[in-house]
Amino acid sequence: MVTVMNISIHVTPVVNVLLMSENTHIYYLYLYRRRRRKKKKKKKKKKKKKKKKKKKKKKKKKKQKKKKKKKKKKKKRRRRRRRRRRRRRKKKKKKKKKKKKKKKKKKKKKKKKKKKKKKKKKKKKKKKKKKKKKKKKKKKKKKKKKKKKKKKKKKKKMGSQGA
Repeated sequence: MVTVMNISIHVTPVVNVLLMSENTHIYYLYLYRRRRRKKKKKKKKKKKKKKKKKKKKKKKKKKQKKKKKKKKKKKKRRRRRRRRRRRRRKKKKKKKKKKKKKKKKKKKKKKKKKKKKKKKKKKKKKKKKKKKKKKKKKKKKKKKKKKKKKKKKKKKKMGSQGA
C-alpha cells in the first residue's frame, strides 16, 4: 500500500511503474484508483447474475430428466405385452386377501347396534313418566278409571325393573 494525497493504492506492477517514473503526477494515480473501483463494482454485479443463472440451470436439468423417463416408457411397452399374463394371475391371489378384511368390518357393525338399543330404552322411560303426572291432576273425580290406571302402572314398573 502507498498513500498519495490521502489516497491508498495497492502497489501493483502498473502502479510501481508510475511511481518509478519521474514525470508522473498524482492525478494519474487517482485516475488509476478510480478505474480500479469501477472494475470491482462491475465484477460484483457479474457475480449476482451468475447466481441467477445457476437457478435456471436447475430447471433445465429437470426437463432433461423427463426426456429420459419418456425413453424408458417406450422400452417398457414392448416388455409389458409379454408380462401381462403373469400380472393377471397375481391379481386373483390378491382378491382372496380382500375377503378377510370384509369379515372384520361386519364384527364392528354388530357392536355398534348393541349400543344404540340401550340408548333408546332410556329415552322411552323418561317420556312415560311425564305423561302419568298430567293425567293424575286432571281426572280425580272418576274412581273407576283410577283403578285401571294403577294396574297398568304395576306392569310398567315390573318391565322397567327387569330392563
